[in-house]
Amino acid sequence: MNIHYFLGSLPEDEKIITNLLHSIICNTLHNVKEKFAYNVPFYYKNRRICFIWPASAPLSGKTKGVTFGFCYGYLLPFTDSYMELGQRKQVSMKTFVHPQEVDIQMMKYILAEAEKIDASFAKRKK
Repeated sequence: MNIHYFLGSLPEDEKIITNLLHSIICNTLHNVKEKFAYNVPFYYKNRRICFIWPASAPLSGKTKGVTFGFCYGYLLPFTDSYMELGQRKQVSMKTFVHPQEVDIQMMKYILAEAEKIDASFAKRKK
């Protein structure tokens, strides 16, 4: 599966938000790899960094909107104020129902911080 096929399978409201989030990721993270797991896009470098999970995708647990998650969200700033950790120990998420809810500058900042954390997972050369 690729992102274009994935976007084509989404309802229009989810497609707009998903495309916006995908664009922010691609314009912020350097040399990120996109892979599909659980039928949704995950973005990797050394480890999983983040994912986009529309409500219409299997296992979303949501009835509307698009959930954006950070795989190591507990290490990020603004986990409690902008992203939601809830009862999870590691993954922080935020669900967007309208594209206007996406704070592009905040998302770029948190993605840049997530990229720094991911860099710390790189295997050290001996």
